[in-house]
Amino acid sequence: MLTDLEKKSVAAVLLEIINADRRVTIGESEAMIDLQRNLGITDSHIEEAKEMNPYVCLNTISKMNIQNKAIVAVAMHKMINADGVASQEEINVFNLVCFHCGINI
Repeated sequence: MLTDLEKKSVAAVLLEIINADRRVTIGESEAMIDLQRNLGITDSHIEEAKEMNPYVCLNTISKMNIQNKAIVAVAMHKMINADGVASQEEINVFNLVCFHCGINI
């Protein structure tokens, strides 16, 4: 179970992936709704995530246990592939988060 701060941090990372290639597709929107439901992320978490400092997000994720980091990695992977095209920009966000947060892939 993720804390509120962890949910906001994950949401912020997912939003970065969604916006990395400067286009939002229906597949990405549907994936975000599914991930929100599965991770317990509310619309309020999403709104607060938009204003979060990226350092706080990465620091929060880096402190998660290994199981929750795996959940983050799977969620990012799902978002990257949601539109059927894994753009380099999206992959760069994934790699940056994994590197800075100690997520072994």
